[in-house]
Amino acid sequence: MSTNANSIVDALSQMTLSSSAPSTLNSTPGHTCADFSIEIRESIYEWAMRIGGHFNGSVNVQSYTSSTAASRPGFLPACCWTSNAEWAIAARVYIRHTTFEIRTIHANRCLERFLASLPNNTGFAALKEIST
Repeated sequence: MSTNANSIVDALSQMTLSSSAPSTLNSTPGHTCADFSIEIRESIYEWAMRIGGHFNGSVNVQSYTSSTAASRPGFLPACCWTSNAEWAIAARVYIRHTTFEIRTIHANRCLERFLASLPNNTGFAALKEIST
């Protein structure tokens, strides 16, 4: 395991769940996972998605074209839904490591709306692979 990964594991192992806010990890009062740098949070999301098998196979976008929430399509893993502040970071990690199958104009528009929903064109910048 790399030094960076060891430091992440060490930091996470020292954290405890806060009783006042169950969804917030605290090592000391007032500190949350959001205090980690974006790079570390991306590593944590990538690890969680790999362990969950979310990068095994591709996403057939056509299956999700009827979704009304373009910014939060159903193919996103659960860790992308943790908070409004974190969804863009986790979604970029998912996009970066996923192959999207685009076989119809509707699937293309669905993926385009989703990528456009991420701030500052980061969704488009994260996209690495499309299958037709």
